[in-house]
Amino acid sequence: MGNNYEVDFGGSQPFEISALILANLARPGEAEAKARVELYGSLLSWLIRDRCSRDPEWGNSPQLIIPVYMCRSERLIERDMRTVWRCMRDRLIAGHMAVAFLKEAETGIAPKLPNGMKRLSINEIATSVASDIGIMDAGNLETRVWRPSLPVLHLCAAWAVCVQEYKRERGLDLMINISFMDEQFLRLLLQRAELYEPLLERSRLKIKPEKLTRFRIA
Repeated sequence: MGNNYEVDFGGSQPFEISALILANLARPGEAEAKARVELYGSLLSWLIRDRCSRDPEWGNSPQLIIPVYMCRSERLIERDMRTVWRCMRDRLIAGHMAVAFLKEAETGIAPKLPNGMKRLSINEIATSVASDIGIMDAGNLETRVWRPSLPVLHLCAAWAVCVQEYKRERGLDLMINISFMDEQFLRLLLQRAELYEPLLERSRLKIKPEKLTRFRIA
């Protein structure tokens, strides 16, 4: 069973919601609960410090912050953030891989396949993209990238689509530290991910919603 969260943008500091989503994206597995909690603590500290560096006026103004958020050691933060960057790269890849299945489930029309792909399948997509991202064995991509992403695949796909839209509309890359601190972006991400939940079940992937980590906006 996946985890279920209710987020209240009116009652929390933005970095608390951001850290919760990022921690679940990076460590979504049932067996990763302890690592997810540890990562959440590092993300809180990192997001607060990052905002201070980007927004000195905010950083020099009184804020409602639980003191323990700022007690994380630099060593632990650096270690955990290396994990975040690596895992978020993998989640973005998985999200792009899932988009074709979602489009087919939504429209009922099989998407046009890239040259060399015989059919729409995880194995075919993995074979197509593995060498582009420096993984020579497609089976390794399925093991390292695809399968760990399954509990949050709806969020991965929503994030991938949001990134594409941002690039198309603004011509800029969507940075994690900026986008995940933006309430409008987070609302869009969670709303789109919720729409993808039933599509994943109807798709060839047959992922049941109760297997997913789900966020609901209060």
